[in-house]
Amino acid sequence: NVSVAYDGFVMTMGDIRSDRQYVTEYLEGFTDANVTHEAGKAEFIYHFSDKPDITITLEVGADSVYLTLDMPVDAPFEELSFPGALTTEKGEWLVLPRATGALIPVDEVDLWGFTFFSWKSSMNFIGVLDPGLETGLLMRMEEDWSSEVYFHHHGEGKPIKPYPIHLAEKGVFGQPRHITYTLISSGGYVAMAEK
Repeated sequence: NVSVAYDGFVMTMGDIRSDRQYVTEYLEGFTDANVTHEAGKAEFIYHFSDKPDITITLEVGADSVYLTLDMPVDAPFEELSFPGALTTEKGEWLVLPRATGALIPVDEVDLWGFTFFSWKSSMNFIGVLDPGLETGLLMRMEEDWSSEVYFHHHGEGKPIKPYPIHLAEKGVFGQPRHITYTLISSGGYVAMAEK
């Protein structure tokens, strides 16, 4: 079950199997979209004064949400954060595929970024798991050579909240970017690694 508020592109993803919800935060600038809908799919076109239009396609599968971010491939580009940070709660765990894998408490660590093309990254995803390490949400970046994840620190700096960054390819947008959010109803980090 997925709902999207396109003013700021806020996504709420609910897993009826585990009765858990995951929410991305509001994004400044992503307002006043042209939106078209069909069964299981929506397209959002955002207009900006300082860059070309950005088209977001959202498709909903059985246990996943598929996002495609697109603009002219030759458009000048530096970086873009999209979608917003994934909210986390105390007691949850961050799953990082660093070397053979790392489990990090979201409220007990200072962590600022993770790049998929360096720092011993072994897979192109990060995940958030519940305190019991059983259910969660996986975020996979398909273009891992031009993607990284940073972490918002709120309150006293904890818990940290992951958000994706899309990087330029030789100074231009280069190609469409694809992000998959997969709801994990059981199996924890093992199920994430198998996805």
